[in-house]
Amino acid sequence: MKKITSCLIICSLFILGCNKDKKEPIEIVYGTDVDNNGSVFTTVKIGEQWWMAENLASNRFQNGDSLNYVSLANSTSNWNTQMQGAYTFHNDSLFGYLYNFKTIEDARNISPKGWKVPSDEDWKILEQYIGMNPEAANAFGWRGVKEANLLTAKYSKGWPEFSPLYGSDTYGFDAKPGGCITLLNTMNSGANTAFWWTSSTENNEGYYRYIDYQQTRILRSTTSKLYGMSIRCIKE
Repeated sequence: MKKITSCLIICSLFILGCNKDKKEPIEIVYGTDVDNNGSVFTTVKIGEQWWMAENLASNRFQNGDSLNYVSLANSTSNWNTQMQGAYTFHNDSLFGYLYNFKTIEDARNISPKGWKVPSDEDWKILEQYIGMNPEAANAFGWRGVKEANLLTAKYSKGWPEFSPLYGSDTYGFDAKPGGCITLLNTMNSGANTAFWWTSSTENNEGYYRYIDYQQTRILRSTTSKLYGMSIRCIKE
């Protein structure tokens, strides 16, 4: 009897220990707001930050002025020579618009009222909240372990099948492959990649974030302001 009693006590402690370590499901808090076009977009709270839960798809500044549209439908596109803010899109703008950095620098503000283009620091706060360690968050290149999975659309909807990237969308960010416009005026892997501008600059280049279908990590770097990338705004 003593041996049986001891066994029951050990098993009970093991079960209690397992229950104690079990993480509670993350509650995702959504909201809505209106962009400069008057269109409703979804928002999500991640930690203490409120993010857009979809890529920006507005072609107007806060004062109502229109943003310059550049078509990529033919080889005479002049995307990489734009001296002012510009946008374009592909795939019927399913994943929002792509913007050059001049759009972000324009004082008329492409962000909806009460929102802003996130800084590099804003992105690092997000990345550390979802589990990236500070040293990795401050590094350049591919960082972290599987943070991209946590931000990517559930079951990687919209992304190629059979890749290491398999989204859980744990925090409601719903990252999808908006791609980017290169300096050659071409789409870069529109179904395989997601690029987002930040508002931060260094040596006349813009900081950005990048998720790739062959990676489970998130890339941080700087590049020419002439590229076209998605924007995810953050609440001020």
